[in-house]
Amino acid sequence: MKKVDGKPTPVLRVRNSGNAHGRLAGLLNAKDTDGTALEVQASTMPIMPGETRDIALQATRPGDPETAVAIRYPLSVSGKLEWGRKGSLVIEQRFASPSP
Repeated sequence: MKKVDGKPTPVLRVRNSGNAHGRLAGLLNAKDTDGTALEVQASTMPIMPGETRDIALQATRPGDPETAVAIRYPLSVSGKLEWGRKGSLVIEQRFASPSP
């Protein structure tokens, strides 16, 4: 968890160990504390070669990727994010309630 634009936000720490920039792509399945199904998308900001950084995750309702929703924690996230032509990253993560 990390504050992004002043709000607690789930993030993934990603390292690009290659020699070209990359971007994550794909939707992850998620469920909040009430069992509400959500989709989670990683920021598509490029990750430069050798860079390690936190990538924010944005939750939306299934079928409506343009409208962000408030997350009720804890949030369970699973699925696969892809980069480039052959790369993929399996995600199985639980994000706890943010600290006050």
